[in-house]
Amino acid sequence: MAASPPTIVALLGAVLAGMAAASHPEASPSVVEQRYVLNASIRPMLLFWIGRDAVGEARITWQTAGAEQTIELLVGTDPERAPRQINRWGYVKETVSNGEAEVIGLMTASDEQSLDEAKSEVDRRRSSGGTTFKGVQTTMSSDHAVTRSATLTMDARVSYRQLDAVLSALRERAATPRPLDRPAGVAPGFLFAMTSLIERSLGPCRTSSGSRARVEPVAYLYNRALYDASLLSCSYQPAFRTKTGTFRDVIDGRFEVRNRRTGDDTKFRIAYLASGPSSGRPVRAVFRPRWWLEAELLLESSSTGDATEAAR
Repeated sequence: MAASPPTIVALLGAVLAGMAAASHPEASPSVVEQRYVLNASIRPMLLFWIGRDAVGEARITWQTAGAEQTIELLVGTDPERAPRQINRWGYVKETVSNGEAEVIGLMTASDEQSLDEAKSEVDRRRSSGGTTFKGVQTTMSSDHAVTRSATLTMDARVSYRQLDAVLSALRERAATPRPLDRPAGVAPGFLFAMTSLIERSLGPCRTSSGSRARVEPVAYLYNRALYDASLLSCSYQPAFRTKTGTFRDVIDGRFEVRNRRTGDDTKFRIAYLASGPSSGRPVRAVFRPRWWLEAELLLESSSTGDATEAAR
């Protein structure tokens, strides 16, 4: 299984951002912010996992102004808390208005295939003093898109708290624009594709079980490639417990994103509220980008509202 972009914490954060409040814009304030805590586990051997909580965080801002809707996500590890001072983070922003869209994606590069390679990469960054970022900017009309991408090397200490500096560098160094067609019916980005998919899963997943819930996949465009986001299976949970609370009326869904050209797929899991004014809002997401690494995002207790009971 190969991870499709955006990867690791960026993908998890994007999943959460796509549904947080976006499914009910008419009932939402003009600005909504929610926070998630990032936990991580590694598997140094095939027999067991070693986990650490609160190694990072995610902040989601959802805005609406007239016909314009924006979802903005920042998620990453905190080098002061993460094992071996790992510094991995990602940022995704999607804006749609009157059939046009703009997408910005930014993340630290991470191509390690084993735990030993990951440790070596951390040591290399420390010695070289540099961290590599990959960024993409795409603007879209109803049938056309233009993409600019860049690979940046910044100071190794640059964390998600220095987002503005990295975004500024991306704008300055982005490559020559590359045009492409936007097929009809293709969502402007991952966030809005997942928003649509989860919204349409609410009814089938509450009334069906397992693989019997049928929801059509949603296609989207990211960095000149077409992807399909699909619901693989789901289960309804009257009560769903996490480390931050017990949530009532939850759907536990399993999803997949597949690159149409390469066939590479990425599987992940999201638990989200099934009804009420916050329906579709995730309370937990889990992603394994490598066999030895698992990332988990949990909605913080301060963001849970009326849908939770105190965890006991």
